[in-house]
Amino acid sequence: MVFVVSPGKDKTDLVVCDALSSNSAAFSKDKIETIVQELISNDNAEQNNEQQNENNQQSQPTSPFSSITFSSPPPSHTNKSLLTRLLNHLSGSYLFFWIPIALNLFLTILMWLFPSFFLRSKLKRERTERIKYLDEKMKNSDSYLEWSNWAKELDVLDGKEEWRSVDESPYYDSKLIRFRLANLRLLSQKGDIHSLILALRAGLLRNLGGMGNVRLFQESRVGTKYVIEEYVDEVVKQLRFIHEMPESDEHTLEKRFDFFYETRQAFGRSALCLSGGATLAYDKTKRILNITVVTSGSFELPRLLNYLTAPNVLVWSAACASCALKFLFEPVELVAKDKSGNIVPYHPSGLVFTDGSVESDLPMNRLSELFNVNHFIVSQVNPHVIPFISDKTISPSSSIVDAVKYLTESEMKHRVLQMASLGLIPTRISGITPLLTQKYSGDITVVPDVELKDYANIISNPTDDMMRNYIKKGKSSTWSKIAILKNHCRIELTLDSIVSDLRDRLYKSDNTQQKHKFIRDDLITYSPMILHTNNNYSNNKDIAEKVL
Repeated sequence: MVFVVSPGKDKTDLVVCDALSSNSAAFSKDKIETIVQELISNDNAEQNNEQQNENNQQSQPTSPFSSITFSSPPPSHTNKSLLTRLLNHLSGSYLFFWIPIALNLFLTILMWLFPSFFLRSKLKRERTERIKYLDEKMKNSDSYLEWSNWAKELDVLDGKEEWRSVDESPYYDSKLIRFRLANLRLLSQKGDIHSLILALRAGLLRNLGGMGNVRLFQESRVGTKYVIEEYVDEVVKQLRFIHEMPESDEHTLEKRFDFFYETRQAFGRSALCLSGGATLAYDKTKRILNITVVTSGSFELPRLLNYLTAPNVLVWSAACASCALKFLFEPVELVAKDKSGNIVPYHPSGLVFTDGSVESDLPMNRLSELFNVNHFIVSQVNPHVIPFISDKTISPSSSIVDAVKYLTESEMKHRVLQMASLGLIPTRISGITPLLTQKYSGDITVVPDVELKDYANIISNPTDDMMRNYIKKGKSSTWSKIAILKNHCRIELTLDSIVSDLRDRLYKSDNTQQKHKFIRDDLITYSPMILHTNNNYSNNKDIAEKVL
C-alpha cells in the first residue's frame, strides 16, 4: 500500500493519495508534516522496521510532483494502525466543524417546510410570558380601575372576550334573554307604556333564564355574556324611563309607586353577611344591622338582634357578645335602655350571651323571614371555614383538588347528621354538630387568599403592616366579584332608589290620606332604625318622620 503526497492545485496544499485505491484527500502541508512527525516520534521501533523493509525491496521511482514518498511494506498490523490513526485524526479534526453547520441547515429546512409550527411556538411562549406579567400586575394593583384594566387585557389574551360575544352557553337560556331584550326595546319604540310595565313586572326575576348562574362569571374576569349585560342595562333604562315620565291621569304618582313597590317586593332584597367581623354606620350605608348571639343554655336557639327584634339593645353590648367566642372569652350580659334612657340588663333573668356564629354563622332563614331577603352576599373570613370554601362551582371539569375538597366536606356533613339523628354524639360535644353542618357560603361568597403563616397570628393583635396586608388581600378578592355583584344587584339598587324617591314625593304631597297609607303600609320595609337609638317613638308617624 503506497501513499503519495503531491502538490495541490494552489501549490499550498498537499494531496494524500492511496496509489492502490485511488482515494485522496487534500490537507495543508504543515498539518501533514506535524502528524507524521508525531507518529514517527511516538513509535521508533516501527520506524526501524519500516526502514529495513524498504531496503529489501526495489525502490519505487520518484514522481516528479512528489515532495515526500512513503513506500508501504507488505500488509502488516503496524501499517494498518498507522493508517487508521492518521485518517481518524484527520477526519476527527473536521467533525466538530460540520456538526453545527448540519444542524443549522436541518432546522432551516424544517422552518421553511413548517413555518406555522415554529411561529406558533414562538407566539405561545410570548403569550405565556405576557400572561404571567399581567397576572402579577393584577395582584399588585392599588385600585379597582387599575386592576380592571389589566384584567381586560388578560381577558383578550385568554380569548375570554370572544367567549363573552357568543350568546350560547349550557348554563343559561340565551334565547329567552335575547327575546326579552328585543321585546323591551320594541315596546319602548312603540311607546306602549302599559305593555312595557306588564313586561317588566313579568320578567323582573334575579335569575331569569339562569342568567345569574355563578359559572357564567367564572370565565371572564370583568364581566359575563354581553347579551346578559345588555338585558340588565335595558331593564334599568326602562325602569328609569317609567320613573321619570310626566305624571298623567293614567300613570299617577301613586300608581307608579305601587308598581315599583310591588315589583321590588317580588324581586327580593340582598343581605350582606360579614362573617368574621365588620363595622357599619347606618346613616352612611342605609343597611340594617343584624348581630347573631346565643345563650349559654343548650335549649336556646341563636338570636338575631336588629331594630325589630331588639330595638333597645345597645350596639356595643351586642357586638361584645358576638365577639365572646366560647372557650376563649367569658359570656357577656346584654344591656339596653329603658324608657328613661337608663342602661339596664336586657334579660330580666340575667342570661349571658356568646358568639352566635358557632351555631348560626349565616342566619339566612331568619333574615328571609324578617326582611324579604332572597339573595345573600357573604364575606367569609372565619379561619376554620376558609380551607373548605371555594368560589369555584363543582363540575365535571373541576380540578382534582376541588373535587376532593367537595367530597370530603359533603361526606363529613352527611355522617355527622346521621350520628346526630341516631343520638350517637355525646351531649357534652353536641355543639359541634351545627359547627360542622351549617352553610357558610351564599349566592356570592368573597373569600380572601389566606396563607399558612397567617394562622400563626390568629389570636394575637395585628400590627399595622398586617392590617395593610389583610386590606390588600380583601380588596383583591372583592375586585374579582364586582362583575357578578353588578349583575345580581343593579336592578335591585335601581328599584331601591326609585322607591325611595317616590316615597319622599308622596310624603311631601298634600294628599293626607295617601300619606297615612304610605306610613302605615310601608313602615317596616322602608324605615329600618339604628339599634342604639336613644328615643322612644310613640307611634308609627313619629318613626317615619324621624327616618325621613
